[in-house]
Amino acid sequence: MKLENVEINAAKRLNLIPSDWQENVWLITGKDEGCVAEGDWKELVDLAESILDHPNTKIVKEESE
Repeated sequence: MKLENVEINAAKRLNLIPSDWQENVWLITGKDEGCVAEGDWKELVDLAESILDHPNTKIVKEESE
């Protein structure tokens, strides 16, 4: 599967960047690459769905409106 090598930045210190040596693997970093988590796109989708489905997401969303 060929996916676009997209880079996504959020907040001050949350970055999603493609690996420069592994195909279809992305890294989640903090302010620098000393704080890293990695996964393929499917694993990141699973993480995103878990975050969006978590009760805390509704609380944070309601407070920010």
